[in-house]
Order: sequence, then C-alpha cells, then structure tokens
Amino acid sequence: MVDSTIAGQNPTSSPSLLVPLDARQAILQVIENDEGGWVLSSDPDGGDGGWTYAGVTATTFNSFQGNKNYTKQYLISDMENSLDELKQIIYSIYYKNYFSSLITFDPDLRAMELSCAINCGPAAARKIAFASKDKLSFAHNWLLHYGSIIKDNPNKVIYINGWINRVFRYLTPTEVAKVVA
Repeated sequence: MVDSTIAGQNPTSSPSLLVPLDARQAILQVIENDEGGWVLSSDPDGGDGGWTYAGVTATTFNSFQGNKNYTKQYLISDMENSLDELKQIIYSIYYKNYFSSLITFDPDLRAMELSCAINCGPAAARKIAFASKDKLSFAHNWLLHYGSIIKDNPNKVIYINGWINRVFRYLTPTEVAKVVA
C-alpha cells in the first residue's frame, strides 16, 4: 500500500516519515492498547539500552535515528520541548518497521495485524494473514502461532497469558467464545 503522502520520501534521508492517517490510527490503537501508551519506562533488566517509549526500545529508536546513542535523560529533558517531534519519530518507526509490511486491506483488521507484526515479527504476521480468511481465523491462527513458539521453546510459556490477552483485546466476548470453541 503506497499513500500519496509518502510518495517521493526517502526513509533513509529523513528520520521522520510522513505517516498516512489510516496507519497513524492503527499505530495509535496498538500503542495505547498493547504497548503501554505514550510512556517512557526503564527496562528492569537493563537490556535494549535501558528504556522504552511507547513500546519502542532504545536500541530500535537509536538505530532508526542513525545509530545515535540517545539516553532516557535526553528524552526526558531535550525532547520534552518537542513532544510532537518525538511522537512523529515513534509513528515513523512503527510505520517503517511494521505497518508497511501488512497485507490486509480490511481497516478493521489493521490494528490487529499490526499488533501481531510487532509482537511476532512482520514475516509471521504476513504468514498468519495469508492463512486467514477473516478476523476470527486471524485470531485463531495467531494463537496457534504462539502455541508453536511454546512447543519449540517451552520456557516461553511464561508469556502465554500476555499473548492471549493481546489477541483477545481485538475481539468481542462473543468472538472470543467462537475462537476458543
């Protein structure tokens, strides 16, 4: 999907992309529902550079910004005056790294597929989408994907409640009942 607002943009020359409105809406939904909102938090394990903002790790943020080493303190102090600029960078990261790889054209599935791409990787989300005919089969296939992760690596079972909740957030109670039936 190419939007006229991004035609001619070179993502490598500009740290912020113009993100189409439909992508912004899906990204915002995922940030608010799955990634903890517009919150700057410390990584308790000290990994990924020590912080995340709106679900984006320091490593990803710094890589997107040309491998600079922005610290949590930088985000708190220097970016405080330009919060809109910081949010645009975050939208750009989600758009370039995840949204642009989505295959669904159904607006009701965009946020769900985006959430899957962020959590499972774009290739897995595309595979799940190709195997799905609608929202319920997408949810079912997404859950099966998590099952295969646990089968291959039983230590990952500690994440299952969060993974199931992530899928079910996009379904009504009636839809959840159909998926688990």
